Amino acid sequence: MNERGPKQLSYEEIVRKQFDLSWELYEVLDIFPFPGITPKGYEQLKNDEQDMPESYVTPVDTLLEAFTRDGMRIERGIQIKETEVPTIIRTIAPAKSDGGFYGEDLLPIKYLNITEDMDPRLVELITLLRE
Repeated sequence: MNERGPKQLSYEEIVRKQFDLSWELYEVLDIFPFPGITPKGYEQLKNDEQDMPESYVTPVDTLLEAFTRDGMRIERGIQIKETEVPTIIRTIAPAKSDGGFYGEDLLPIKYLNITEDMDPRLVELITLLRE
């Protein structure tokens, strides 16, 4: 008897699944409760804010307050590299934000904490984005 683990997805399959899940969550236009971000994610955001202050029109801590107060919605994402396979950062925005003109109110989904009561599609998306 030959037992196999779960099928490993190719890079293209992972990217397609990320796109499908984020688009599905974006289209429902729901406001999701903000579960907070991981300590590693917070550290990365703060480092980026310090290293590239021109990229952070809204300070990270101010954004986190808006997420906590208003909830979050899924955005389509930001394309950061134009290649044959574009790199797209899947993002969230505070529920009452328009995402800002240059996306200054957006944070990467991969930094979200995973909670027991979270939408399973969002859990799957976070998990895929962390791989």
